[in-house]
Amino acid sequence: MGHAVVATAPRGSLDVTLWRVDGVVPDDAVLLRVAEKVLPTVPGWKAGG
Repeated sequence: MGHAVVATAPRGSLDVTLWRVDGVVPDDAVLLRVAEKVLPTVPGWKAGG
């Protein structure tokens, strides 16, 4: 099990933090899956730019 935090910053940038409770660094495939699920839920997010 892990945790994810998405925060907005000035100028519309996003900070996505993902960590696992066992301390292992998530691999790129996990990061991509999380981004594909989380980013579309962020108000104002537009895919592709």
